[in-house]
Amino acid sequence: LVPGALVGNVLYFVLDFSDRILKYNLDTREISAVCDPYACYGKVVLMAMEDGRLGFARVESRLLMWSREDGPGKDDGWVQSKVINLEALLPVEVISRPLEVVGFAYSVGLFFVATVDCLFSVDLMSSQANKVIEGYDVYSVVPLMSFYTPGTDELMMVFLPSQLC
Repeated sequence: LVPGALVGNVLYFVLDFSDRILKYNLDTREISAVCDPYACYGKVVLMAMEDGRLGFARVESRLLMWSREDGPGKDDGWVQSKVINLEALLPVEVISRPLEVVGFAYSVGLFFVATVDCLFSVDLMSSQANKVIEGYDVYSVVPLMSFYTPGTDELMMVFLPSQLC
């Protein structure tokens, strides 16, 4: 499961086992496909970029962010917009394991990066990483944003372990 992204009035979804991203315009109700040559080489997370364009992120040895350049017709393409060196942020024993980007919280600028049994959040603004949970194999993170009024309740992070799926 790869969460989609809402960019303006357009919803985008990654098509499994394809190099395409499904594009659905909410105003016109038109469906089309966007070529995504980079997504077929590993798991990606779609996102709305700060400038209102479609973007995605993936992990190789670093966290790579790409944004969509819209041009007339076939001149559309992808431009690498940011690179985050995960080796400087994550513990040494984690870097030696396969990593995947499994989620993105747009409003707070957090990526979620997972190994086989550990989930980390990576803050885009501070370039800091924090361990979120250990001992579970996390495939996808769908952030739930809400507000908290001090003194009324405790904040809780709810997750569904993969063993229950």
